[in-house]
Amino acid sequence: PLDPPFRRTLVAEIDGELVGVGTILHGSFHPIHTWLDLVVSPDTRRRGIGTAVFDELRARAPTPLCARVRYDQPGAIRFFQRHQVGLINRSWEGRFDPAEVAGRLPEPQPETPPSLDEAAEFFERWYHETHQWDPPTRMSLDDARALFCGENVIPGSFAGVRANGHLIAAGNLVRPFGYDPGDELYLVWVGTDGRKDEAATIVVGACVRFALEAGKAVRFELDESNASVWTALDRLGVLG
Repeated sequence: PLDPPFRRTLVAEIDGELVGVGTILHGSFHPIHTWLDLVVSPDTRRRGIGTAVFDELRARAPTPLCARVRYDQPGAIRFFQRHQVGLINRSWEGRFDPAEVAGRLPEPQPETPPSLDEAAEFFERWYHETHQWDPPTRMSLDDARALFCGENVIPGSFAGVRANGHLIAAGNLVRPFGYDPGDELYLVWVGTDGRKDEAATIVVGACVRFALEAGKAVRFELDESNASVWTALDRLGVLG
């Protein structure tokens, strides 16, 4: 939602056939790192193509590279290890059917949902605290509303818990980023102000109940620093 990013893309070809592509992306929101996405076609791997693209992009990047690598891609892990790219953070993704955990959904229900401005202020503060591994710049209220409470949010899905009149936990559901299969809702903007497991359990439960009533599966993304939400999902038995 902030300034247009710096972006460069390189492709690799063999005899006119596209065999690899890499993109770097650097913006003012996460200024410490330049994000990298790199793909080489399976039948042309282990021939130095990925290394050639990686080296070219690293030379053009304004800051050190950062990439998202999945644990079920051991070849990618080995590739980045060979290029001295170390682990700085872990996150988890999953999908589950709310009907399978309906009997474990918590009571009581949350309080009056937060207003958009209240939620935006909370999420901006929470996002900054949970992303110290790649520190973001502070956002204006308008930018926070665009990112956390914008048109991608499912209407009516906001949930919150307050203490002494202040929001201490909040969550909502959004449409999946990129490809939307049409049968799931995405739980990604959800957290607490500090470690507040019970508040997180109430908010997560409300979001899951919303998905249950909508007849949709829940896909979630969970940063390792989001400890109270981790506890809430674990109580539902969906982490495995």
